Parts: sequence; structure tokens; C-alpha cells
Amino acid sequence: MRGLRPLLRQAAYCTGILSVARTRVRHALTAVIFHRVMDPADPDYKRFFYTVSAPLFEQLLDFFRDNYGVVDIQHVMDASEGVRPLPNHSLLITFDDGWADNIRYAAPQLKARDMPAIIFVAAQAVQANTVTWWQEDVYEAIRSGSLNDPERTRIMGAASKGAADDSVDVVTRLALMDADARENILATLPRSPCHARMMLTPE
Repeated sequence: MRGLRPLLRQAAYCTGILSVARTRVRHALTAVIFHRVMDPADPDYKRFFYTVSAPLFEQLLDFFRDNYGVVDIQHVMDASEGVRPLPNHSLLITFDDGWADNIRYAAPQLKARDMPAIIFVAAQAVQANTVTWWQEDVYEAIRSGSLNDPERTRIMGAASKGAADDSVDVVTRLALMDADARENILATLPRSPCHARMMLTPE
């Protein structure tokens, strides 16, 4: 059955049945949330999760253009205040955190199609003077296996009493620590090189 569902969805899309079904939700706003967009040739591409390849991003934008009315955040705010309605099948393109590759790879494709988007930044990460965002250093150490169980236990013992359930728990507990104590722990982490600044700058 799992293999059949994608085929049925594809058939519904190609035959136009999906378009008929969409008329019921034509007044709903769809929000698409991206994190990172990178060229697979970028040396940092395989380092990160939550990354859409630049070629796939282009295909998605073309799909949005053909099937939605892409709006900016001001239009959404105006609609919520009754100033002007949203178009049918409206869509808002958003990016989380404020990754520098949003400007390097995503922005040119958006500009080429005259499509608006909004970035919701993590202020602390954008204002940091470091090349990497410390949370990503921790995730990378866990994903790569370089942060082994004894090391994780040591960090968690310093960060909080009790064992860590997962990588998000490790990062969350570190985030709750005093900044100086956290920096002392982060300084001991094995780090793989990052070839370009991860986050946007405030400018």
C-alpha cells in the first residue's frame, strides 16, 4: 500500500483531480518553512540536516508559481487585519534561523521569479562572531559519532543532573547553562571545519 500511495497522488495530480479537491481549501494560507538551501557542490552541503538542494529548491519555486499565489508577510498581516484579502491558494515562503546560504543560494532564485519570502532569525546566532553556530557544532559532533557516550554523559553531568534523551536534549540543556560554563564545554568538542560562515550577519 505504501508504494501505491505515491502513484495515486501522482495520478491525481496529472489528471486534475487534485485541483478539484483543492477548491475546498482555496481560502487557506499555506506556509512553507525552509531552513537551509545549498548547492550540492558546496563543501558544507553534507554537513547539515534540514537542507534542500538548490536544484530541488528551483523546482519547488516553479511549482509554487504554477499552483499558488505567493504573498509577502505584509499581505498576510493586512489580511489578518481586514485591510485586503489574500488571493486564492495563497502561500507564504519562510526560512527559519537565518542561515547565510539563504542569501547565497535561495535569494537569487526568489529574485529571478520575483517571489517574496521572509527569514525568521535566531538573533543570538546571527549576532555571534563565530563562523559556526554552537548548536550545530554539538549536533555535528553527535551525528558524526565524535561525541561518544562517555563524552555526552560528561557534558550532560555538567549541564544538568540526569541523562540526555537525544541530541535536542543535549543542546537544550547546554542552552540553559551559564554562557561561560557552556563555552568551556564547547571548547572541548571535536569540530569539523566549516568552509563559510553559517549564519547571516545583522547587516
